[in-house]
Formats: sequence, C-alpha cells, structure tokens
Amino acid sequence: MRAVGLGGLDVLVCNVGGEVLAYADRCPHLGGRLSEGRFDGEVITCAAHEWCFDARSGGGVNPRRASLAAFPVRVSGDDVFVDLSSASP
Repeated sequence: MRAVGLGGLDVLVCNVGGEVLAYADRCPHLGGRLSEGRFDGEVITCAAHEWCFDARSGGGVNPRRASLAAFPVRVSGDDVFVDLSSASP
C-alpha cells in the first residue's frame, strides 16, 4: 500500500496478490488518509476510527454500507497507470 499524488489528488495504490488497485486516499467516514492506516494484504483499515475495507473491491467490511472511491488501473511493465477521469474535481 502506498500513497501517491496524481493530478492534484491523493491516491492509494495497493497490490493485492499481484493485482494493482487504486482508491482515493480518503476514508468515507471523516476523510482521514487511508495511507496512514494498516494494510494486511487483503483489508485496508483506517487509522482514525478503524473502518475496514476489502482491498480487492473497495467495499466496506466494517461498516458494510461504506465503500471506497475506486479508479481503474492499467499496468504496463513496471509502470502503473491510474485513470482519474471519474474523479470529482
């Protein structure tokens, strides 16, 4: 799990079993940076209030109603491309 700044946005990039995924680096609860939390290879846990998310889908584990804003990712060799076209300004 790594935080990167792309196009003025904070993005969280995760490698889950060889699959690279990207999410907005903001917890939907209070906007805390998810990159300051924990990642066990499957679950992202926010440091602020322990909200948990499935790293493969971005769906909420606790609470289930929550979800992360996901961005499409393409990997080409050693390069990772994140499509930010769906990002809110």
